[in-house]
Amino acid sequence: MNKIRRDWIRDITPTTTLTTTVPTPNITLTTTLPTTSIPVATPVNINLTFERSSMQWLFPLQVGTPFQALNVPIISTSSLLWVVSQLCMSPFGDACNVRTTNFFNTSLSNTISGKFDEFTFKYINGSEIIAIWANDTITMNNQTLEQAAIGLPKDMNGNESNIIIPDTINGQIGINPYQNYILDRFANEIVGIALTIPSNDSDSYGGIITFGGVDPTYIIGLLQIFNLFIAAVRTHIDAIIRLCGLIKFFIRQTHMIMKLYLVIFFHVPRCKATQS
Repeated sequence: MNKIRRDWIRDITPTTTLTTTVPTPNITLTTTLPTTSIPVATPVNINLTFERSSMQWLFPLQVGTPFQALNVPIISTSSLLWVVSQLCMSPFGDACNVRTTNFFNTSLSNTISGKFDEFTFKYINGSEIIAIWANDTITMNNQTLEQAAIGLPKDMNGNESNIIIPDTINGQIGINPYQNYILDRFANEIVGIALTIPSNDSDSYGGIITFGGVDPTYIIGLLQIFNLFIAAVRTHIDAIIRLCGLIKFFIRQTHMIMKLYLVIFFHVPRCKATQS
């Protein structure tokens, strides 16, 4: 599929099988992003849910018009937002099993658009997602971003055979600020991260992600910003962060990055600015 229009629909029959033909779009689609978008000046806080069974923090997201609510896991080693749609299901793709819930139904959105170019995104573990770019409205805590860039997976490759997106996963939002297509809609391209694992099994509160700034209520002492040095860009990003010229972190794994941010908040009040 070199070019895909807003044309994927599900049958409305009780069997919920997918159609194998491409219906004619009933709306006119734009092919470029709006150029007059005003950057969002106010930081947006998003309350996370911690899912203990999978040890993941879930990010509430509304996609499309009318919106479809999804809870997508966060990942700190990526800057990409992608959501599961019918494109990853047979007969269009094989990145996921056929499902009737827990996915973004593109045929129900009146605002989806784009050139639908194909791209490949690789992960640290060697797996890769083959997806297409689409643009649609997303809403985060009442902040609406029109024509935001979204990846729609079709196929998936990896070191293991028959690798697919688990049925419990409906997408993923990258919070790495580097070339982040969601964050670049904000005046300040900063992601504030305050994660927690609830001690009580009945509690699901997982903390806050702030797009466009930081939440000062989670910071004790003086907040200092340190440069992020890109060490290598291959199939993923390695990075070295220097804190006060004393501590170096070589980042490779998601959980290491999560711990790193917590260490930053812990050490910053005790540091003095130095040249590195």
